Amino acid sequence: MMDADTRRQLAKFIAAGVLATLVDFGTYFLLLYTVFDGRYDASKAVAYVLGTTVAYLLAKFWTFPDRTPASGETARFLALYALAAVVNVTVNRGALWVTLGLGLDQQLAELGSVVSATGCSMILNFVGQKFWVFRDAPA
Repeated sequence: MMDADTRRQLAKFIAAGVLATLVDFGTYFLLLYTVFDGRYDASKAVAYVLGTTVAYLLAKFWTFPDRTPASGETARFLALYALAAVVNVTVNRGALWVTLGLGLDQQLAELGSVVSATGCSMILNFVGQKFWVFRDAPA
C-alpha cells in the first residue's frame, strides 16, 4: 500500500492539478472573449502555458518540497508533461474508437474517454514527478 508521505503527496498533487486546471480554463475563456477575440488556438496556447507553470510551481514548492533540488527538474517536468499530453490524446482517441464502435451513446462515450485519458495522464504525471522529476539529487 501507500505510505503516509505518498498519500500526502497524492492529495496535494490532486489539489494542485485542480488549481492548475482552473487557471488553464479561466485564462482560456478570459482571453478567448477579450484579448484574442475568439481565436481559439492563441487562447488555448497561452492558457496551457500558464496552467503548466502553475502545476510546476505547486509541484516543486508544495507537493514535493522535502527533498534536495536536482538539476534538470524543469526540463524533466516539461518532457513529462509532453509525454503525458501524448498519452492523454492517444487514450482519449482509443477509448472513443472502442466505445463508439460498441455503439455507446456519443456523449457517454466522450465523457468516458475524457475520464480515462485524464486518469491515465494523471497517474503518469504523479509517478513521473515523484520518482523522476522531483527525486532527490544524488549525494
